[in-house]
Amino acid sequence: MSLAEIRDRFLAGHLSHWPGEASTLGLRQYDGQLEDLSSEAIGDELDLHRDTRQALTGLDADSLSIEDRLDVTMMSALNDFVLHVVGDHRDHLINIEMSLHPYLMLQLQQRVAHDAERWESISERIGQIPRYLAQQQALLAEGLEAGRTPDIDAVSFIGGDQIPHVSKFFAGFADQPASRGIALDRQALQSLRASCLNAGIAYAEHGAFLRDHLCPAASIRTLGPDEYAWRLRTTLGVAASPDEIIERASEILDQLCERMVEGVNALNDRSVDSVSDALALVMEEKKRPLTQRDDQVIAAYRDIHDRVRDHLRDQQLFHLGPEVDTLGFAPPPPAFTQLGAVTNVAAPLLDPEGQAWFLIQPDRDSHAAIQAAPLSIHEGIPGHGLQSMWWQANRAKRPSTVRFLGVPDDVAFARQYFGAMMNIEGWATYAEVLMGESGFYTPLESLWETWCKMAHASRVVVDASLHTDRMTVAQGEDYLAERAGWPREWAAGELKRYRRIPLQASCYLLGRLEILDLRDQCRAAQGADFSLPDFHESFFAAGPVAAGHLKRAWAEGTKS
Repeated sequence: MSLAEIRDRFLAGHLSHWPGEASTLGLRQYDGQLEDLSSEAIGDELDLHRDTRQALTGLDADSLSIEDRLDVTMMSALNDFVLHVVGDHRDHLINIEMSLHPYLMLQLQQRVAHDAERWESISERIGQIPRYLAQQQALLAEGLEAGRTPDIDAVSFIGGDQIPHVSKFFAGFADQPASRGIALDRQALQSLRASCLNAGIAYAEHGAFLRDHLCPAASIRTLGPDEYAWRLRTTLGVAASPDEIIERASEILDQLCERMVEGVNALNDRSVDSVSDALALVMEEKKRPLTQRDDQVIAAYRDIHDRVRDHLRDQQLFHLGPEVDTLGFAPPPPAFTQLGAVTNVAAPLLDPEGQAWFLIQPDRDSHAAIQAAPLSIHEGIPGHGLQSMWWQANRAKRPSTVRFLGVPDDVAFARQYFGAMMNIEGWATYAEVLMGESGFYTPLESLWETWCKMAHASRVVVDASLHTDRMTVAQGEDYLAERAGWPREWAAGELKRYRRIPLQASCYLLGRLEILDLRDQCRAAQGADFSLPDFHESFFAAGPVAAGHLKRAWAEGTKS
């Protein structure tokens, strides 16, 4: 079997098991489907990964191009992860993230539902939620009977905080088409209302199961040293050991603490002796809002976007195409809930009509002047927004779709697979650093960008230390607060995050370091011929492949 045949068969099989992910890619034929969590379906998915892994091992590796090798690398990483985590460890019996998956997919789907046909697909998907939650509950009950549970804070957060909100979400969701000027015929509207009613009831019952049965039995859960090291190597493509990444992140944090003090003292009216005093001034500055009124917030972010775009052109950092001006700015739709101050919605890869969006809460108290530019760079251009728009626009240069599996946060969280996130969050944080290197930030913005890098470094230390039994939860909270200046409330939330989605928080620093190392490798190889815009375009053209994999692949045969 040829690689093309393996690739096509694997992609078709994968998307049939994950129709929610297919919708995020822009494949509308999957919009009315919902994942099947039956034992038969799970067995079929494992068979797909076993068959694909076996087929890939039969290829002549020496005859493959670098592009083909990257496809094999990405498929193999996902094959190994699913067979290890689901097949060997049976962690689908404790995967509570899947309880939120239909709701989170609907959040993204309804954002692009501009006609009656798409709302009918939404209705069909909602209609399958009771079946889906019954299957999910059966898996969690099987795990409970075997003495296995998710992390206590994950159960408490999803069962106690999120699911009651989700139940209320469905109570008014059927009114959304009319509120957007979309007319459904009587039968379609009745079907949507019935589906929403049943979904709300099913979620309420599922939440009661989580609170009454799962939560009392749950406790703190970490991966353990061997599993953390395996995922670091196999999923994220990081060659270093947990000990090595902790040591490197600690050294980086020490350097950033010194830079923070120097940065504060460089301001004419400030003088501090310690990093804690410097961070106190930065956090005090964070209280100053970006705008005076709520109705000025979105326009302020548009102005930042324009300033960033002009800087990118003036400094010749990218080969910018027309896609840079297609990013949409808007408040979140009424039913787009559980959103922070800002978020991005990626341009759907395979739907040229889809658009990338920068969604902004029009609330002045949610947006600080000191952090607005780094935040805009991370979520918009040249961060997440530019990356997804480039992938969508440059179809001729874009690699095969198998590299784009697990890209949206909500899909990655549900699967607990963060291979693509090493590239995506690594790129967004690299974009922040790039803008600092090229002199974009004001002194205050530079201080916030330094604090963000401190946060990323401290995340690696605590995430890796927690899951390799070097730190307790309380020690992790103390480290974040005392070494990196996290407010105590933020630190407590971070420790819950690390236990809920292990390794995800480490992708920001580790991904950025891999990109910087890759850039250094290319600059050393090309010498005077090195072009930063060409490097960025080549990085985009590879797709969401972890930079560590790219380093190894490019070192084997290309200087592009």
